[in-house]
Amino acid sequence: MNFTPFRKTLAIALLLKFALSTNLPAYAQDRAIAPFGNDPVLLAQSRLRFRVPDVRASLNLRAAAARWKCRPDAQPITVIPVVPITRSEDYIHIYPATTLATHPQIFVHIPETNAQDVDFSLVNEDRQQPIYQQRIRLPGRPGVVQFSIPETAPSLEVGETYKWSMKLLCDPNDDRRNMIVEGIIQRVEASENLSAIALLPDRDRPFAYAEADIWYDALSSLAQLRCSQPYHFLLALDWHDLLRSVNLDAIAQEPLVTCNNPAFDSTLTQH
Repeated sequence: MNFTPFRKTLAIALLLKFALSTNLPAYAQDRAIAPFGNDPVLLAQSRLRFRVPDVRASLNLRAAAARWKCRPDAQPITVIPVVPITRSEDYIHIYPATTLATHPQIFVHIPETNAQDVDFSLVNEDRQQPIYQQRIRLPGRPGVVQFSIPETAPSLEVGETYKWSMKLLCDPNDDRRNMIVEGIIQRVEASENLSAIALLPDRDRPFAYAEADIWYDALSSLAQLRCSQPYHFLLALDWHDLLRSVNLDAIAQEPLVTCNNPAFDSTLTQH
């Protein structure tokens, strides 16, 4: 089976995996991750990277607007979509990202907040057509929240562009006090090479998806591994490296707090 253009990347990944596993003490591979900071040894071991798309940003958010008073102490918070971004002095630039999935997973970092729920919506940008809405009960812990679009929702169509948004309900009685975070999904066709990634070992899929510029699938496949092995040092390092590569340094060490656990109380509304 021909895995081009992924063969070279996977070969390098496997060699690095072997090298790291032989250089690290056995206990280090399964211990809880310590803060990485700028440790030159750990940074030199960075292996999983993603290229920020060389296209115009699809969403531009004023940095000041990304901070909102949504805590009991009235301190401002920042909610960050886990997607490729760049930053300028005044703006956070959010880039479109791709998936092969008909029902992809969305990730958002939500810090400590007094909000209990978010309203999630998915809109077909090409047709300006809302296709899915759901109210989600937050897990009650700060960190990266993972949300799976359920199979009961309409499937994303190949070649179509979608905007998802999460409205943090800081004040359910005053919509002006609620904050919104957004992202863009483009579903791409699964070519023979892209389809072959699903046949790879679980440990290699994030590398292959990242090499193919399939952001949502790279992230969700790595999140699945991290959830199944939360104290695995190398998986935590991969997560850290992947997020840093798309300028998400600020949340690269934040925990995954949902891990596909249906801990949300949700009310579903579909269109």
